[in-house]
Amino acid sequence: MKRVWLVILAIIIPSAVSAQTGKGPFTLIGVLRRLDGRDFEFDAGIARHWQWHRDHHDPYVWYTWDIRFSGERIGGLVFASFNHSAGSLDSAVAPAEDWADWRVTGAPVSAFTNLETYRYLPELSRGTGDPGPAVLLEFMTVDLQPAATAAFEAKLKAGQPSLKGETLWYRLVTGGSMTRYLCLRPQSRLSTVIEGGSDDQVLAQATAFASRVTMELLISEPSLTIDAGH
Repeated sequence: MKRVWLVILAIIIPSAVSAQTGKGPFTLIGVLRRLDGRDFEFDAGIARHWQWHRDHHDPYVWYTWDIRFSGERIGGLVFASFNHSAGSLDSAVAPAEDWADWRVTGAPVSAFTNLETYRYLPELSRGTGDPGPAVLLEFMTVDLQPAATAAFEAKLKAGQPSLKGETLWYRLVTGGSMTRYLCLRPQSRLSTVIEGGSDDQVLAQATAFASRVTMELLISEPSLTIDAGH
């Protein structure tokens, strides 16, 4: 009997630890808008708040991008942390203190346009679910009517084997009122985005089911990267 309990504990304990701290399918994404006439204050305030996260040894890895080309949110910032388990989302660094610092450093000079949680969909994607600090990143949001989700995912799944470049699909879990999907595609050159790639046919067929599609192009902001524990 003692041996049986040891075997059970050997299975359960690593699983519990993994649920709390291990990797999983969830991604946190936020978008910040600059307030009119507050550009310099925005840059300084965001930098101070990100430094607060470093000083408090934030356990998450955060990447940050500027929205540089196209879209209503041009000039804003996108920040994201990838590959979380559900349990690890309970490990955010000092939420009350984080919010208190944000109210002083970031809130007076910016506004959230989105703060969302997504689930990575590997069966529709090509990649690991984490684009890393991609220098150039396509950021496409797709809104659907609920009745169209099955057909949309079926079309993406059928086209998944033909994907050539890294293409990461996520489904919204919290943070929005509609059925929303997100597609991230790291790119090496701006010309590739402008000219289109071999995977665009798959995207076009799938997004034909969409009620709204928004495409933004992001440029990495390395100075605002936060490495876990540093």
